[in-house]
Amino acid sequence: HFTPNGDNYNDTWQSANTQHFPEFELYVYNKWGQQVHFQKNNYVPWDGYWNGVQVPDGTYYYVFFYKGSDKDKFLKGDVSILR
Repeated sequence: HFTPNGDNYNDTWQSANTQHFPEFELYVYNKWGQQVHFQKNNYVPWDGYWNGVQVPDGTYYYVFFYKGSDKDKFLKGDVSILR
């Protein structure tokens, strides 16, 4: 989990070793299946915002494709936001 509350402690969601996958795609969805975050190729830690608005506290589900053009190789899981 991460706590994006502006206290400079655990304010972003960090993902390790993304530099080994220069063509990755990362999708994050809320519990209704709506996309709330996306990035590819250049990893930037997620700050819990989507389109300039904080997403609500809760559990979010991610899919990390190691190579965006190959949707058969991926990692999936969840991350929680607690403010």
